[in-house]
Amino acid sequence: MAYPREPGALASEIRALRPAGADAPGSMWPEDAVPVPDYPLSQGAQREQKIARFLLGRAREMLRLRRMRPIERHGRKLDPQMQLLLALRAQQGQTNLLLGDSPAQARVQVRMGTLRFAQAEPAMASVHEFRIPGPGGSLRVRHYVPHAASEANSPLPLMVFLHGGGFTVCDLDTHDQPCRTIADRARVQVLSVDYRLSPEHPYPAPVEDARAAFAWAAEHAGMLGADPKRVGVAGDSAGGNLATVTALMALREGGPVPHVQFLIYPVVDADWTRPSRVELSRDFGLTLKDMEWSTQNYTAFDEALQADPAVVPIRAKSLAGMPRAVILTAGFDPLRDEGNDYAQVLRAAGTDVLHFEAEGMVHGFINMASVSTSARDALQQGCDQLAALL
Repeated sequence: MAYPREPGALASEIRALRPAGADAPGSMWPEDAVPVPDYPLSQGAQREQKIARFLLGRAREMLRLRRMRPIERHGRKLDPQMQLLLALRAQQGQTNLLLGDSPAQARVQVRMGTLRFAQAEPAMASVHEFRIPGPGGSLRVRHYVPHAASEANSPLPLMVFLHGGGFTVCDLDTHDQPCRTIADRARVQVLSVDYRLSPEHPYPAPVEDARAAFAWAAEHAGMLGADPKRVGVAGDSAGGNLATVTALMALREGGPVPHVQFLIYPVVDADWTRPSRVELSRDFGLTLKDMEWSTQNYTAFDEALQADPAVVPIRAKSLAGMPRAVILTAGFDPLRDEGNDYAQVLRAAGTDVLHFEAEGMVHGFINMASVSTSARDALQQGCDQLAALL
């Protein structure tokens, strides 16, 4: 089975000089910044991608051939492409989304699965990597500038992106394509952060890294050619948690507050009795075992932390003053209910919220956009809402 690149290849292969004319207007990267080359898929991966797109494009027909009935829960219908993808994963014995024999093994497994069809698209005006100061050592970040930067009459907003993965897996590469889509569709610059992972670095290390990265971005947005007055936070799943916690901690402890939040199926609660956590805890990608494993890695099920707003922001005594938010949830995601409720709680606290539930989607769908048109369309709708809020 062919993959576009092996773990660690990025650091060893980036040697190109900064391309002339690719910089954002007014940008000036740190001295250690290097451009990230576009990695084409191998011929084998290209063939597999074409096959996957062909099958998913005929998902309803394929499900009929498999004699699989449409799945419906409480009036929500699972998207046929998601249903077929889940069936193919189950056929290969992949019943969990994150869980592995060890964190190291899970990282390789998730990385290879995610990068299997990942492509460097949409094309960017420039993509650079460099390091910024962090509380536990320097943090690797990746900066995306869309072509819209050269067309805009003023600097674009900057979104600090924190990837998902249960605080344990994923990295800059696994979320390269979602970051490109956000940058291109929402017309923003994106700064993706390679924060420390659990269980080697449990809470509060990832939060500390997220806060440090946002503070750096707020201070240096102008240097990157972005608008210093419009620096926001974004993230999916665990990254959505880190993004909104960054905003909450800034309000509580001082410091720059994000201009906006873009939260994609965020984990914001620790209530295991929520209906979606119970009813969708198996057969839909993210499983109860995944969630328990991630929680163990991040907080070791510490009872005090399970009620701490720095871990479960929906439990904060007050969310007054939180920045405007776009919240994108998935109808067949165990985290659906808490994400939907978080939108309501933020509204009740006076925050402007645009909430979109992608009814037929499952957890992790933003990483399926390279083969699923349904997943791509759902992510683009969320990006359109972010653009509207900016």
